[in-house]
Amino acid sequence: MKKILLSLIALTAINFAYAQVIVTYQVDVTKLLATHTIAGNGMRVGGTFGTEQGTANGFSMIDWAPTDTSGRMTNLGGNLWSITVTFPSASVGDTLQFKFVDGNWGPIGTNEADGPDDTIVTEGCANSGGNRVFAVPSTDETLQWCYDHCTRCDGSSPLASTGINAINNVAVFSLSPNPAVNELSTLVYTVNAASQVNVSLYNELGQVVKVYVNTLRPAGTYNQPIDLAGLSRGTYFIRVNTESNSIASKITL
Repeated sequence: MKKILLSLIALTAINFAYAQVIVTYQVDVTKLLATHTIAGNGMRVGGTFGTEQGTANGFSMIDWAPTDTSGRMTNLGGNLWSITVTFPSASVGDTLQFKFVDGNWGPIGTNEADGPDDTIVTEGCANSGGNRVFAVPSTDETLQWCYDHCTRCDGSSPLASTGINAINNVAVFSLSPNPAVNELSTLVYTVNAASQVNVSLYNELGQVVKVYVNTLRPAGTYNQPIDLAGLSRGTYFIRVNTESNSIASKITL
Protein backbone atom coordinates (compact mmCIF):
# COMPACT_ATOMS: atom_id res chain seq x y z
CA MET A 1 0.00 0.00 0.00
CA LYS A 2 2.87 2.36 0.86
CA LYS A 3 4.48 1.75 -2.54
CA ILE A 4 1.18 2.44 -4.29
CA LEU A 5 0.75 5.68 -2.34
CA LEU A 6 4.28 6.82 -3.21
CA SER A 7 3.67 6.00 -6.87
CA LEU A 8 0.47 8.04 -6.89
CA ILE A 9 2.28 11.00 -5.29
CA ALA A 10 5.08 10.76 -7.85
CA LEU A 11 2.56 10.56 -10.71
CA THR A 12 0.75 13.64 -9.38
CA ALA A 13 4.04 15.54 -9.17
CA ILE A 14 4.93 14.56 -12.75
CA ASN A 15 1.52 15.62 -14.06
CA PHE A 16 1.85 18.96 -12.26
CA ALA A 17 5.35 19.51 -13.62
CA TYR A 18 4.09 19.18 -17.18
CA ALA A 19 0.95 21.25 -16.59
CA GLN A 20 2.93 24.42 -17.26
CA VAL A 21 6.31 25.75 -18.25
CA ILE A 22 8.02 28.87 -16.90
CA VAL A 23 10.21 30.93 -19.22
CA THR A 24 12.22 33.96 -18.11
CA TYR A 25 13.03 36.45 -20.88
CA GLN A 26 15.87 38.89 -20.23
CA VAL A 27 17.26 41.71 -22.34
CA ASP A 28 20.56 43.57 -21.96
CA VAL A 29 19.93 47.17 -23.06
CA THR A 30 23.54 48.38 -22.92
CA LYS A 31 23.67 48.96 -26.68
CA LEU A 32 20.23 50.60 -26.72
CA LEU A 33 21.37 53.10 -24.06
CA ALA A 34 24.08 54.32 -26.43
CA THR A 35 21.37 56.15 -28.42
CA HIS A 36 18.25 56.14 -26.19
CA THR A 37 17.06 56.79 -22.65
CA ILE A 38 14.73 54.13 -21.21
CA ALA A 39 11.15 55.39 -20.88
CA GLY A 40 9.65 56.16 -17.49
CA ASN A 41 7.57 52.98 -17.49
CA GLY A 42 10.64 50.88 -18.28
CA MET A 43 11.27 48.06 -20.73
CA ARG A 44 8.28 45.98 -21.81
CA VAL A 45 7.46 42.99 -24.00
CA GLY A 46 4.89 42.87 -26.78
CA GLY A 47 3.96 39.77 -28.72
CA THR A 48 1.62 36.81 -29.08
CA PHE A 49 1.79 36.01 -25.37
CA GLY A 50 -2.00 36.21 -25.07
CA THR A 51 -2.55 33.72 -27.90
CA GLU A 52 -0.17 31.33 -26.12
CA GLN A 53 -2.07 31.84 -22.83
CA GLY A 54 0.93 33.35 -21.07
CA THR A 55 0.64 34.91 -17.62
CA ALA A 56 3.10 37.38 -16.08
CA ASN A 57 3.10 39.81 -13.16
CA GLY A 58 0.01 38.00 -11.88
CA PHE A 59 -2.11 38.77 -14.97
CA SER A 60 -3.13 37.07 -18.20
CA MET A 61 -1.13 38.59 -21.03
CA ILE A 62 -2.62 40.48 -23.98
CA ASP A 63 -1.29 40.19 -27.54
CA TRP A 64 0.95 43.05 -28.64
CA ALA A 65 0.14 45.26 -25.65
CA PRO A 66 3.47 46.26 -24.05
CA THR A 67 1.94 48.92 -21.79
CA ASP A 68 -0.40 46.39 -20.20
CA THR A 69 0.57 45.51 -16.62
CA SER A 70 1.35 41.95 -17.67
CA GLY A 71 4.06 43.16 -20.09
CA ARG A 72 6.11 45.01 -17.48
CA MET A 73 9.76 43.96 -17.17
CA THR A 74 11.80 44.22 -13.97
CA ASN A 75 15.04 46.20 -13.86
CA LEU A 76 17.67 43.83 -12.38
CA GLY A 77 20.41 46.46 -12.55
CA GLY A 78 23.46 46.42 -14.78
CA ASN A 79 21.28 47.36 -17.80
CA LEU A 80 19.48 44.01 -17.53
CA TRP A 81 15.67 43.74 -17.62
CA SER A 82 13.65 40.59 -17.03
CA ILE A 83 10.14 39.13 -17.17
CA THR A 84 8.99 35.63 -16.19
CA VAL A 85 6.10 34.16 -18.18
CA THR A 86 4.14 31.01 -17.34
CA PHE A 87 2.66 29.02 -20.25
CA PRO A 88 0.27 26.03 -20.10
CA SER A 89 1.51 22.71 -21.45
CA ALA A 90 -0.87 23.15 -24.41
CA SER A 91 1.37 25.97 -25.69
CA VAL A 92 4.60 23.93 -25.68
CA GLY A 93 6.10 23.88 -29.19
CA ASP A 94 3.96 26.78 -30.45
CA THR A 95 5.73 29.65 -32.19
CA LEU A 96 5.83 32.79 -30.08
CA GLN A 97 6.47 36.14 -31.77
CA PHE A 98 7.55 39.09 -29.66
CA LYS A 99 9.72 42.17 -29.31
CA PHE A 100 11.40 43.96 -26.44
CA VAL A 101 10.00 47.49 -26.30
CA ASP A 102 11.29 50.68 -24.69
CA GLY A 103 8.16 51.97 -22.93
CA ASN A 104 5.66 51.62 -25.80
CA TRP A 105 5.48 51.34 -29.56
CA GLY A 106 7.18 54.45 -30.78
CA PRO A 107 9.84 56.05 -32.99
CA ILE A 108 12.35 54.04 -34.98
CA GLY A 109 14.89 52.48 -32.67
CA THR A 110 12.63 52.11 -29.64
CA ASN A 111 11.24 48.80 -30.91
CA GLU A 112 13.51 45.95 -31.87
CA ALA A 113 14.33 45.48 -35.57
CA ASP A 114 12.55 48.59 -36.81
CA GLY A 115 15.65 50.77 -37.04
CA PRO A 116 18.90 50.81 -38.98
CA ASP A 117 20.39 47.92 -36.98
CA ASP A 118 17.97 45.13 -37.86
CA THR A 119 20.37 42.43 -36.74
CA ILE A 120 17.77 40.09 -35.25
CA VAL A 121 16.50 39.56 -38.80
CA THR A 122 19.89 38.99 -40.41
CA GLU A 123 21.01 36.76 -37.54
CA GLY A 124 18.04 34.48 -38.13
CA CYS A 125 15.99 34.59 -34.91
CA ALA A 126 13.30 36.87 -36.33
CA ASN A 127 10.81 36.84 -39.20
CA SER A 128 10.56 39.27 -42.10
CA GLY A 129 8.45 41.57 -39.93
CA GLY A 130 11.29 41.95 -37.46
CA ASN A 131 9.59 40.03 -34.66
CA ARG A 132 11.57 37.61 -32.54
CA VAL A 133 10.47 34.03 -33.28
CA PHE A 134 10.81 31.55 -30.43
CA ALA A 135 9.13 28.18 -29.78
CA VAL A 136 7.66 27.72 -26.29
CA PRO A 137 10.00 25.14 -24.68
CA SER A 138 8.95 21.98 -22.84
CA THR A 139 11.12 22.75 -19.79
CA ASP A 140 11.63 25.81 -17.61
CA GLU A 141 14.24 28.07 -19.18
CA THR A 142 15.95 31.40 -18.66
CA LEU A 143 17.11 33.19 -21.80
CA GLN A 144 19.03 36.42 -22.16
CA TRP A 145 19.50 38.48 -25.31
CA CYS A 146 21.26 41.66 -26.24
CA TYR A 147 18.73 44.23 -27.46
CA ASP A 148 18.25 43.84 -31.24
CA HIS A 149 20.49 40.74 -31.37
CA CYS A 150 20.04 36.95 -31.23
CA THR A 151 22.87 36.48 -28.74
CA ARG A 152 23.91 38.02 -25.47
CA CYS A 153 25.91 41.23 -25.79
CA ASP A 154 29.15 39.26 -25.41
CA GLY A 155 28.15 37.05 -28.36
CA SER A 156 27.40 33.95 -26.26
CA SER A 157 24.29 31.76 -26.37
CA PRO A 158 21.11 33.28 -24.94
CA LEU A 159 20.30 30.07 -23.04
CA ALA A 160 21.19 30.84 -19.44
CA SER A 161 19.66 27.81 -17.71
CA THR A 162 17.38 24.87 -18.32
CA GLY A 163 15.40 22.85 -15.81
CA ILE A 164 17.50 21.41 -12.98
CA ASN A 165 20.64 23.05 -14.36
CA ALA A 166 19.36 26.44 -13.24
CA ILE A 167 21.36 28.46 -10.73
CA ASN A 168 19.22 28.02 -7.65
CA ASN A 169 18.10 31.43 -6.43
CA VAL A 170 15.69 29.61 -4.10
CA ALA A 171 17.64 27.11 -2.02
CA VAL A 172 15.60 26.54 1.16
CA PHE A 173 11.89 25.82 1.15
CA SER A 174 9.63 24.62 3.97
CA LEU A 175 5.88 24.61 4.48
CA SER A 176 4.18 24.03 7.83
CA PRO A 177 1.82 22.97 9.15
CA ASN A 178 1.01 20.63 6.29
CA PRO A 179 -1.80 19.60 6.10
CA ALA A 180 -2.88 23.17 6.78
CA VAL A 181 -4.57 23.84 10.11
CA ASN A 182 -7.51 26.26 10.22
CA GLU A 183 -6.86 27.05 6.53
CA LEU A 184 -3.48 28.59 7.39
CA SER A 185 0.12 27.55 6.82
CA THR A 186 3.49 29.31 6.61
CA LEU A 187 6.00 29.14 3.79
CA VAL A 188 9.66 29.79 4.59
CA TYR A 189 12.05 30.27 1.67
CA THR A 190 15.54 31.65 1.15
CA VAL A 191 16.58 33.78 -1.83
CA ASN A 192 20.31 33.48 -2.55
CA ALA A 193 20.52 36.47 -4.89
CA ALA A 194 18.25 39.40 -5.66
CA SER A 195 15.52 38.17 -7.97
CA GLN A 196 11.95 38.68 -9.09
CA VAL A 197 9.99 36.27 -6.88
CA ASN A 198 6.52 34.88 -7.49
CA VAL A 199 4.79 32.70 -4.89
CA SER A 200 1.57 31.18 -6.19
CA LEU A 201 -0.92 28.46 -5.26
CA TYR A 202 -2.00 26.00 -7.96
CA ASN A 203 -4.70 23.35 -8.09
CA GLU A 204 -4.07 19.82 -9.36
CA LEU A 205 -4.79 20.96 -12.93
CA GLY A 206 -1.90 23.41 -12.77
CA GLN A 207 -4.22 26.44 -12.65
CA VAL A 208 -3.28 29.47 -10.54
CA VAL A 209 -5.63 29.79 -7.57
CA LYS A 210 -3.93 32.53 -5.56
CA VAL A 211 -0.86 34.75 -5.93
CA TYR A 212 0.83 35.61 -2.61
CA VAL A 213 4.02 37.32 -3.76
CA ASN A 214 5.06 38.92 -7.04
CA THR A 215 7.88 41.35 -6.45
CA LEU A 216 11.63 41.87 -6.52
CA ARG A 217 13.23 40.36 -3.39
CA PRO A 218 16.77 41.01 -2.16
CA ALA A 219 18.77 38.05 -0.84
CA GLY A 220 17.40 36.80 2.47
CA THR A 221 14.97 34.44 4.21
CA TYR A 222 11.24 35.15 4.09
CA ASN A 223 8.21 33.92 6.05
CA GLN A 224 5.09 34.02 3.90
CA PRO A 225 1.64 33.30 5.41
CA ILE A 226 -0.36 30.97 3.17
CA ASP A 227 -4.07 31.68 3.55
CA LEU A 228 -6.28 28.94 2.10
CA ALA A 229 -9.58 30.38 3.33
CA GLY A 230 -12.51 29.84 1.00
CA LEU A 231 -10.92 27.00 -0.95
CA SER A 232 -12.36 23.53 -1.36
CA ARG A 233 -10.79 20.68 0.61
CA GLY A 234 -8.16 18.83 -1.35
CA THR A 235 -4.59 18.96 -2.64
CA TYR A 236 -2.85 22.07 -3.92
CA PHE A 237 0.70 23.08 -4.83
CA ILE A 238 2.75 26.04 -3.64
CA ARG A 239 5.36 27.15 -6.16
CA VAL A 240 8.14 29.68 -5.68
CA ASN A 241 9.41 31.03 -9.01
CA THR A 242 12.54 33.15 -9.39
CA GLU A 243 14.50 34.47 -12.34
CA SER A 244 16.50 31.25 -12.58
CA ASN A 245 14.59 28.37 -11.01
CA SER A 246 11.45 27.26 -9.22
CA ILE A 247 10.51 24.91 -6.39
CA ALA A 248 7.09 23.35 -5.82
CA SER A 249 5.58 21.54 -2.85
CA LYS A 250 2.24 19.86 -2.25
CA ILE A 251 -0.06 21.20 0.47
CA THR A 252 -3.24 19.57 1.71
CA LEU A 253 -6.28 21.42 2.97
